[in-house]
Amino acid sequence: MGRVPPVRDGEDVEFDAYTEQLRASGAEVPNLTRVMGRNLHILSRWAAYNNALRFTSSLSEQTAELVILAVAAETDCRYSFAHHVHKALQCGIEPAKLAELRDWERSSRFDERELLVLRAVREITRRLRVGDETFALLRRRFHAEEVVDLVQLAAFYVSLSITTRSLDVDLEPSHRSWADSYWPDVS
Repeated sequence: MGRVPPVRDGEDVEFDAYTEQLRASGAEVPNLTRVMGRNLHILSRWAAYNNALRFTSSLSEQTAELVILAVAAETDCRYSFAHHVHKALQCGIEPAKLAELRDWERSSRFDERELLVLRAVREITRRLRVGDETFALLRRRFHAEEVVDLVQLAAFYVSLSITTRSLDVDLEPSHRSWADSYWPDVS
């Protein structure tokens, strides 16, 4: 059970109004949204930033999902991973690559560009900075806007990992099978 109780439907009129569009579309309101709903002011701005990063990014959908899943693997964030596996598969990331995200340096499945993205994400998650050599390689392979978007997306999902893990946000039953099926083995 999470450390902060999620806002339940009918508990907070403002939260219900905020999530109405999501519920009306038939989508489930994620537990992270419900927990962050304890501070609706922060949630609304956080969600706007997340949407800007995900839906107006110069990165391809495949690259963006690779960044998100790599951050989840590097930060041991099963919640984030489970929420993005289906999106990664839909945009063409091979299931075998998902299984090798934690051991990507030994994998032969990733192309040169993907390996560079994974290297940058590892540096961001472990050093909180992209090293000079990696940054120079990024600048050769990506436009400046893409580099900024990659760093911002990774940083955002590091923050999301810290939030979900620190608050111990429960993974929804509807997403558990994604995590159980694709969460990279750590053995």
